[in-house]
Amino acid sequence: MGGTNKIDKTLFKDVLNKLKMAGISLPFIKSYVLPGWWDEGMLATESGIEHGLVYISSFFNISMVKLLEEPDLRKLGTVAVSYKKRSNSPDESLVKATLLGLWVARLVASACRIPYSRLPADAELVYRELSQGKENGVSLSDLVAYAWRHGIPVVRLTPPKTGNHPDGLCTVVDGRPVIILMKKQNSCAWQEFILAHELGHAALGHVFKDAEGTMIDRLSGDISRGAVEDEASRWGCSVLSGNPLTDMSSIWDKRPATGKDLSLMAFREAARSNIDPGFLILNYARGVKDYRLGNAALMNLDDQNAIEILDDEFRSNIAEEDLSQEYWDRLGQLQS
Repeated sequence: MGGTNKIDKTLFKDVLNKLKMAGISLPFIKSYVLPGWWDEGMLATESGIEHGLVYISSFFNISMVKLLEEPDLRKLGTVAVSYKKRSNSPDESLVKATLLGLWVARLVASACRIPYSRLPADAELVYRELSQGKENGVSLSDLVAYAWRHGIPVVRLTPPKTGNHPDGLCTVVDGRPVIILMKKQNSCAWQEFILAHELGHAALGHVFKDAEGTMIDRLSGDISRGAVEDEASRWGCSVLSGNPLTDMSSIWDKRPATGKDLSLMAFREAARSNIDPGFLILNYARGVKDYRLGNAALMNLDDQNAIEILDDEFRSNIAEEDLSQEYWDRLGQLQS
């Protein structure tokens, strides 16, 4: 392992120091990178040290040789993605959730049963296909199943309790887009809203054009949106409504005063236009920049089963035998 490098405690600590320089803390490595059975006592033997280094190499997708020999890890593996995103964002706490999301994406992609096939760049084609014969448009179930049929895994992840996290993440693993949903919501409307945006990144090729192949989004936050994000939002709106308008509030005749008023308006418009009422609520909330009103309106929807939908599709489309029990256990911990 590592050519002429002597496998000892000093080498292991050197790797930890290089990761620290790249913004990866020791508590994060102990909590999420190394397995639960690994402890400081493992540093007493060469095999124990090797086990720890293998886990670090695998988690950050950095070859063992580079992990040991490169003095600067900031441009390697998933460290490069997290470091890039951190430098572009004022919120450094996003890095933890990003690294976990990228690890889960690689894990799930390796066990996906369905070959990847590209999504149409024209989202209205997808809307017409999925909404045909429906009364309330495209549901979360419809959209998740559609993504999996195209070989695009959609996985939920419970982010670290401390700090902020993305609502969603779209990355690419060996040519296959993978979507990680991280918003702490069991609302189908919210998860569908985020998923549609992330699918937009995949359909429009953004993850293939980005240097590190990853798009990280906080749709419910007050952040600036670049051209790429606007394109993904328009695709997402089109796939859920047949209309690329990211702000439909201007075409509504009335201004709802309460969440109940907004939900009633959304139900009426949903029946008239064959659009999911939850999407209409969140589209309106984004347009008027009032997610508090939107969340109040969502309370009137019977849609608190997003986790069940996401998990059922995941289990149906993953080759369980391709992942060891240890990885299943770690994934379960990250979803609890």
